[in-house]
Amino acid sequence: MVGGDHPYILIIVFQLFTHFLAMLNTHPALLVVWLPLSLWISLWRLRRYIAQTPSSSLPVHNSQSLIDEDIGQSIILVFFLNAWLTLNHLFAVIVGSSPSWWVIAFTTLFLVTSFAQYLEFSAIPKYRWGYFFLLYRIVVFAFHWVYAILWIVDLCEGRIELFRRRES
Repeated sequence: MVGGDHPYILIIVFQLFTHFLAMLNTHPALLVVWLPLSLWISLWRLRRYIAQTPSSSLPVHNSQSLIDEDIGQSIILVFFLNAWLTLNHLFAVIVGSSPSWWVIAFTTLFLVTSFAQYLEFSAIPKYRWGYFFLLYRIVVFAFHWVYAILWIVDLCEGRIELFRRRES
């Protein structure tokens, strides 16, 4: 199979084939079938690649060595970017034009959390997520801020009571 020892080749082939299909103006139904199928194959390949790779060679999140890391340490982030590009292309095919910025933003937030769930389901510990762990922490931080702001708004509007008032 393409990308046996080098999973980057698999992603490059899938992305090039997707753009080739788009350039040929193929029927949208073919793209709607191909895009999820290519995403499923690449995620299946990621799981097989990680199962075959010893844990010492998987990327380890270390903020001190982010600048000096080679491209082999960013495998999970590359697979995430492939999923992101594929999903945005799928939305463009479904909508018929390029999706708006807010659709891309919400898709990105959804995809980061879904991809993290997939990695946890695949039994990959968080300290092995490499660069993707930084992106995941940023998204989780944003979700926590939104939750805190909504809680403060509810508190100011009186929907949340910190102390019960004594009724006489």
